[in-house]
Amino acid sequence: MFYLAGSRTYVEEKIYDEFVQRSVERAKRRKVGDPFDESTEQGPQVKHWSISNFIQMIFLIADQPRTNG
Repeated sequence: MFYLAGSRTYVEEKIYDEFVQRSVERAKRRKVGDPFDESTEQGPQVKHWSISNFIQMIFLIADQPRTNG
């Protein structure tokens, strides 16, 4: 079981490893590119504040310890 809320994903420990593996595999297949191409899933991050927020979120998440329970 997992819970997803925009900036957080809570995953039960018993499925954590599989969840991460599948998430990484899916992210590698994600199409980033031209926002006018219907097959594109994510357009470019063109605003400075958007890139800055995105990078800050990555560091925030990376600094948080994995918790059990």
